[in-house]
Amino acid sequence: MAKKAKVGDKLQVHYTGKLDDGSVVETSGGKGYTVFAPFELVLGQECDELPPKVQKALVGMKPGQSTEIKVACEEAFGPRFEEWVFTVNRADLIIEEEVLPEWRYHFHSKKSVGPTDPKPGDRMELSLSDGSCVPAVVTEVTDTAYTFDANHPLAGRDLTYEVTLLSIG
Repeated sequence: MAKKAKVGDKLQVHYTGKLDDGSVVETSGGKGYTVFAPFELVLGQECDELPPKVQKALVGMKPGQSTEIKVACEEAFGPRFEEWVFTVNRADLIIEEEVLPEWRYHFHSKKSVGPTDPKPGDRMELSLSDGSCVPAVVTEVTDTAYTFDANHPLAGRDLTYEVTLLSIG
């Protein structure tokens, strides 16, 4: 008899997360997509790739089985908060260029300005005056200000996950 997945098991799965319109937002590959590598997880341990509801659906599955799980935004990347969209005057934004492919922006610091300006769609990490950091996307650039959105790109969106259990152990 084939082993069934239980909390604490190390699993390999292929998964695809889709929006309601069918567009793929993330995938580990498999079934019609370029195969990357199976995603590995310990069932029941928090991971960024699969919401808890998807992990719960894996409990009791056998290798080779597939399932489809609908995940409301509250159970995935959370609701969208309009107050997390904010504008910063160019004069208040100091740009620090780093070797990493991401930017870090420091508000009210004495760091030097990098040679390029962020453009709409750029993702970066904002360092706030209290020392905390928040990821954000530039949504608008004007002559006087930048507008940022610190919501997760999938916030407020319901998702459907197709998951195939490949192996246990």
